[in-house]
Amino acid sequence: MFADPQSLTINAVATSFPLIKRQGQESNYRSGDGVYLLKISHQENGRNRRVVRLDNTKMTAHPTTGLQTEVSTSVYLVVDSSKVGYTDSDITAMVDALKAWLTSANVGRLLDGES
Repeated sequence: MFADPQSLTINAVATSFPLIKRQGQESNYRSGDGVYLLKISHQENGRNRRVVRLDNTKMTAHPTTGLQTEVSTSVYLVVDSSKVGYTDSDITAMVDALKAWLTSANVGRLLDGES
């Protein structure tokens, strides 16, 4: 199990995420201000599926009415692998390659809709 609390650096600010729920193969951690939720989960059916997900909610002005409305965004990494044939090292190499590719420039291009 991951330690309680977890820490993520968001906009150059280290943020503590205390554990709020642990059930079966899922743990949820929430930032102190309640606007971020970190979920770590595992499913082991015909394949191994590992998910790390960061959710954010905030209030913002609606673009047409100007009224405050709640909006949300989620960013997650899914590792979905066969139960046999891949070592942890094989998968770690793939995750490391993807992390290295996710530069600010490439994330910007992704958010601009490039494929």
